Amino acid sequence: MDPQTLRNLFVRLFRGRAVVRYTAYFVCGLLTALAFAPAGMYLLPPILLLPLLLSCLADTPGTAARNGFAYGAGLFLAGTYWVYISVHIFGQAPLLLAVILMIGLVLLMASYYALVAAVIAHWSAASAWRMIAVAPAVWVLIEWVRGWLFSGFPWLSLGYGQIDSVLAGWAPVGGIYGVSLMLMISAAAIPAAWSLTGERRRIAVAAVVLPWFIGFMLANVSWTHASGAPVTTSIIQGGVSQDQKWLPEQFRPT
Repeated sequence: MDPQTLRNLFVRLFRGRAVVRYTAYFVCGLLTALAFAPAGMYLLPPILLLPLLLSCLADTPGTAARNGFAYGAGLFLAGTYWVYISVHIFGQAPLLLAVILMIGLVLLMASYYALVAAVIAHWSAASAWRMIAVAPAVWVLIEWVRGWLFSGFPWLSLGYGQIDSVLAGWAPVGGIYGVSLMLMISAAAIPAAWSLTGERRRIAVAAVVLPWFIGFMLANVSWTHASGAPVTTSIIQGGVSQDQKWLPEQFRPT
C-alpha cells in the first residue's frame, strides 16, 4: 500500500475544502493537548500525529507546512490559553492587548510546526521508510531549538505528556527530548509498518513497539542508591494568588 493510498484511508475528511482540511488538523492539535496534565491521555499523540505525518508523505512541503501550522495553532491555543488569564485577569492588561499577545504567541509557535512539517516532507520524499529516521530527528531538533531561541518557550514538548506512560523510563537516559524522540520514532514508524512488506515491515513494527517496551524495562532500573542515613525533608509550595504575589505590602507575607 503506497503512502498516498494510506493517507486517503486515514484522512479522507482532510482532503476536502481547505477550510475543512485546516480545521481537521487544528482539531488534532487541540486534542493533542489532552496528553498533558491534568488530562494525561498519553496515548493520544501517536494517533493524532498520524494525519500530519501522512501529509508529509503524500503532500508537497508547502501543503504539509500549512497543515503543520494548523496543527501547531490548535496545540498551542489549547495549551497556552493561560497567557490570556495571566495578562488580562491578573495583569489587568486591556482585553484586546491580552488577546493579541495570546494569538501572537500561538502563531509564533505554530510556525515551528510549519517548519517541521515542511522539512519532514522534503527529506522523507514520499518514503515511509525514510520517515522513520527523518521525522523524529527533525521534530526533536525543533523542540530543542524553540526551547532556547529568543529566550525559549519549551512548553508542550511531546515528552512532557508521557510522564505517566512507560516512555517515562527513557527520561533518566535521554531527558525530556529523549522521551520525545522515542515517541516520535514509534509514531513515525506506523505508516511504514502499515505500507511496507517483508523485512522492512518487520523492522518498522519493531520501531513502533520497542520504544515502549524498552521504556518499560528502563522504568524498573534503579538509577540511584542509598548513601548514608535517611534524611526526612518537606517541600511546601506557597501557592500565593497571582493577584496578591506582586503587591508591595504582600512581599513579607509571601
